Amino acid sequence: MRTTKGLGDNTAKRKFGRMREVFAEAIEDGKVASNPFKVKGIKVAVGAASETYIDEATIKEVIEHCPTTEWKLLFAFARYVSCRMPSEIEQLTWDDINLNKGTILIKSPKTKRYGKGERMVPINRWTAIQATP
Repeated sequence: MRTTKGLGDNTAKRKFGRMREVFAEAIEDGKVASNPFKVKGIKVAVGAASETYIDEATIKEVIEHCPTTEWKLLFAFARYVSCRMPSEIEQLTWDDINLNKGTILIKSPKTKRYGKGERMVPINRWTAIQATP
């Protein structure tokens, strides 16, 4: 599923696990004799996101060590705007930045199918961050 459908690990594991459950129930109901999704060695547990907090000083140090201004901006967008890389940042244009309103429009192809294809991010969060030259 990951290679043919281009799914992420957790999405593929979740879908595989659901099919395993459906077939387990079908066995209980006497509809099928075996479960083709009960395969040894295939793990279906979805991995949790890391919840380690990284302090502001460490973030600033990473930005300082980025080799170019472009890399500094990419890292800042990933950290402070929570942009998915590269899908959301690749779609960003100057028209998405509204300095008068203090917002950035982030377009999200990943969540578009759920009716959440874009979100507004305030720029004022960035005013507390000192830009590095």
